[in-house]
Amino acid sequence: MASGTRSKKLNHFVIEKSNVLLLGMGFVSEQICNEQTGTTNPYVRDTRRARAIEDIGYHVHTINMQLEQKDSAGFPDHPRHIQLTWSRGARAVKQNLAQFPEGEKFKYILLDYFRFPSDYMRRAYTTNFFKSFILEGLRDHDFLTEDFQVIAPNSEAIVVALNESMSHYYIERIDDSDNPLWVGTENLYVSGYRDEGKYTNTDQLSVDLGYLDQKYHFVRMTPLATSGKKR
Repeated sequence: MASGTRSKKLNHFVIEKSNVLLLGMGFVSEQICNEQTGTTNPYVRDTRRARAIEDIGYHVHTINMQLEQKDSAGFPDHPRHIQLTWSRGARAVKQNLAQFPEGEKFKYILLDYFRFPSDYMRRAYTTNFFKSFILEGLRDHDFLTEDFQVIAPNSEAIVVALNESMSHYYIERIDDSDNPLWVGTENLYVSGYRDEGKYTNTDQLSVDLGYLDQKYHFVRMTPLATSGKKR
């Protein structure tokens, strides 16, 4: 289904409920959602999108990359939200891992694409981020399943960073409908939800945001052993 199609909800069946880690998003309580619906609080939109992913069979945690005061109004307060600062070296990554749910493993790591211009993506998702946080952090500390997937925007900066940091993994372009975050977001807006900023999949996946391919907006990285491919 094309990005601009909004006529009906998408089918995206999950046989076994898988854990999803959303990067660049926040999860707030129902109270904050109700109190701040109609405001410009981006975490209300994030939470609605996260819950839309759960509606199609996933279990979601979120990570926020903004260094904000935890007592600020509308700050993510959900027990499945994790506040991280992975850009401060190995020690910070190790400390941050203590916030992760014990014994829980993530199958999907999904990078957000709403309000992520290409220059910000370049600064946020660096080669060091993929190497130190995802591989040396999450993978090496057993927070990822053996067949984990990283799904990211198909932008030049991210593709370069993935190739530099994950040479032993298979990277491929995928259809929009293979990304649970895109599917959940599309379903949310098809159901009639509108946020204050009026953001949609269609306008956020425009060429102005630096995407390499207007047909394939996302890339997926998987371990070679589970992808069936050879590097």
